[in-house]
This record gives sequence, C-alpha cells and structure tokens, in this order.
Amino acid sequence: GFDRSARALAPLLEKHLGVAIAIKNNPGAGGRKGTILLYKSKADGYTIGWSQYVAFQVDVHLMGQTAPIDISKFEVIQQANSSSHYLYVGKKSPFSSVEAMKKASRPVKFTATGVGSTSWIKALAFSSAMGFKVDFITGYKSLTTAALAVAKGDGEAGIGSSGHLKGVANEVKPIVWLGSSRTAKHPDVPTIKELGHPKLTALDAMRVVVAPPGTPKSVLAVLRAAMKKATAEPEYLAFAKKSSLSVNPLGPDGVRESLKVMTEILGSM
Repeated sequence: GFDRSARALAPLLEKHLGVAIAIKNNPGAGGRKGTILLYKSKADGYTIGWSQYVAFQVDVHLMGQTAPIDISKFEVIQQANSSSHYLYVGKKSPFSSVEAMKKASRPVKFTATGVGSTSWIKALAFSSAMGFKVDFITGYKSLTTAALAVAKGDGEAGIGSSGHLKGVANEVKPIVWLGSSRTAKHPDVPTIKELGHPKLTALDAMRVVVAPPGTPKSVLAVLRAAMKKATAEPEYLAFAKKSSLSVNPLGPDGVRESLKVMTEILGSM
C-alpha cells in the first residue's frame, strides 16, 4: 500500500511542484528501516516520504523498547490516505462469528506476518476489546500468504484487506470491518464502530507524508500546498477508490490527534 500510494502520488506531485520525483523503496523491519533513513536525511525538502508510525508506537508501548528516533519530530506534510482491514475467518474455522470467539474455551488461532505487525496489533487490540484470547501463528511473508493459511485451515482467523483475500475469497468469510464505515464490497459486514469500539479505527494504516525534522517552514508550505492539490486530483481519487483506500487529508494537527488516540489504545493493551 505504501509503495503503490507513492507511485500514484509521484506524477501528481511533479505536476504541482514542477520538479522530478524519484521513488526509492527501502523495505525492512516493518517500515522502520526506511523511516530511520528519512529521519536522518538532509532537511532541505528534497527528501520526503512515509513515516511508519504504528511500528514505532508498538515498540515503545507494547514491547517496552526505546525508540531509535523520536517520530514526533517529523515535519508532517499531510496524510495522503489510510486503509483498514477485515477480521475474517476460514470456512473451515470453528468460529463463524465474533460471538463464537467470545464463547471460546481456548484462544483463537490468528495468522500474522510477525510480532508487532499491523495484523498482529489489530488482532490483539480487537480480541482485548471484545474479551477473547488469541494465539498467533507468525512468519508469513505477506497478508496474502497468511490468508491462504487460514483458507487451508492452518489458522482459524486473520486480518487483511479485500486485496489480500482476493485469491481465497471462496474459502474465507469477512465478519468485521475494522474501519468506521461499511464497505461497498461487503456491505453486510458490520464495522468495529458498530460493535461499540470506534477508537480502534485509529489503528488503521496511516500513510502520512513527512519531511525530516528541521525542514524550513517556507519549504514545508510549498510541499503542503502541492500535496493538498495532488491528493484532490481526480486521478488520485480514482486510484484510492479502486484500492479501497480512504482519502482523509489530515494536516499536522489531525495527525497528532490520531497518534494520541493510537497511543491511548496501545497503552491500554
């Protein structure tokens, strides 16, 4: 999602900034590697990118680790989009509903890409809020392969988007949408908000474009103006709709408020 979003935004930002944009993908450690590289980049406005907020929040609030960087010091340009996921079960799973999970006499087996990953965090937060226990089967390379494992019966439930479930759509069943509004693809699936836990939507994948700490205000003003125009372009909105992404152009204050709620949720887990 982060890579596809960057490639969708790049030509539109070029249009409004009047300069060429080169995309450099730095994967690793759940987005931590690229975020640290960005943090340490020259603060001149010529290097911008995504900050992986969730991973660092998890490190501090769930793992008790000292973060290598202070993510609050990033200069927020704008949130470009966000995405949520379904909580789904396999058709071979003994748990066909949230109520069944709540009544379970043992932990529900969830697949996840790793400890501290989005799928792991959301499953843990949801189970904690709803009052049932989970065990994790981790190590999957992607949420797509994690969904395949649920379809095969290796796991009983998982977290993923419609894209992750596409190849196994006939073998799994979405039972909760972890966003705030029902989706067009599964309009009968209730939201986490409807189940009484609207704050958990703060755990959506936030795709926030930031600049290194100390970037001049005059430069930030130019970048923010271009980003605002780019994310309002019909071409970008069409991309977001096709990709099931929410375009909610939060500025610095809005992003800080979302992070505050996220911190509260993680701190209570």
